[in-house]
Amino acid sequence: MLGKGLNAGLFALLLLVSGQTLAAEPSWQDFKAQFLSHDGRIVDPFQDNMSHSEGQGYAMLLAVAHDDRVAFDLIWQWTRDNLQVRSADSLLAWSFGQRLPGQWRVMDFNNATDGDILVAFALLKAWEEWGHGGYHEEALRMIVDIRQLLVMEQQGRLCLLPGYFGFHDGTTVLHNPSYVVYPALDYFARIDDMSFWTQLKKDSQAILAQAMPGDPALPSDWIVLERGAVAGTHAGEASQGFESVRVILYLAWAGELSVLPGLDGLLETASTHGTLPIATANGTDTLAMESIPAGFYAVLARAARDLGRNAAADALATLSKDGATRDEMNYYSQVLVLLAGTTFE
Repeated sequence: MLGKGLNAGLFALLLLVSGQTLAAEPSWQDFKAQFLSHDGRIVDPFQDNMSHSEGQGYAMLLAVAHDDRVAFDLIWQWTRDNLQVRSADSLLAWSFGQRLPGQWRVMDFNNATDGDILVAFALLKAWEEWGHGGYHEEALRMIVDIRQLLVMEQQGRLCLLPGYFGFHDGTTVLHNPSYVVYPALDYFARIDDMSFWTQLKKDSQAILAQAMPGDPALPSDWIVLERGAVAGTHAGEASQGFESVRVILYLAWAGELSVLPGLDGLLETASTHGTLPIATANGTDTLAMESIPAGFYAVLARAARDLGRNAAADALATLSKDGATRDEMNYYSQVLVLLAGTTFE
């Protein structure tokens, strides 16, 4: 979880930092040197050096992609020791930080479902890559808890909850489209309850299609569901697309970009003007065209390439390369650049 309610000031800071120019695209080695602590914690400098389950999951996936079992085991061991600490289930506490000077600990024991899915998916990919049965067992334990604790049915439609506590009131559900990691659901279907995970994927894509705005734009980061249908966006959220850019990434990984309506217009806007429509900070629905961090361009370039939009892909890749390390302290942008260059099926 990137932080529900990410404020406009942090988003503006990300954009400001992405205006500083350095040299080359980041590599996995660069990423480890910048963000991986000696004990296996992924550190986010923009969020007070905190760590989140999502960041641990991304790093574990990248370690598998780069055949780096030493890093994978280090990151997984820290995650298991410090985040997999809930007494009633195998889900991960979502945030870890400095509560008091020198006192680093879990900040919130609630989970973030994207982090749980990413870590379980990474464990399965590690099992597939290196053949260690323990990875599979740990993944399956988490997958069962995700299925039993983090999915709600409304009017016959399954909806993924962003976390165990605080996202539904019996009538409405607060949903984040970017928490649905489509290739992970495909993998879960192969080893757990196929009909359940297949339906969750189908229903999630139906919700996504309904949540897309009419003009070329990313879906809102947080949407309200009522009786299984989109009832609106979450009024407390000012950003649109900061988190949901990952929807494009996950659909690209799954080879299913065609399910996203309006993507061609979005790619055209970004490649031609170098900007995206991002919600303003005044809490209204008015969108403003803004420059975006390099990682966003990398995700869009990947999507354009996969769709055969080569001219747009080249333009977006240039925008990404021009600024890939200008935001060298921007964990989120850096990890998106690396993830956009990788495929997980």
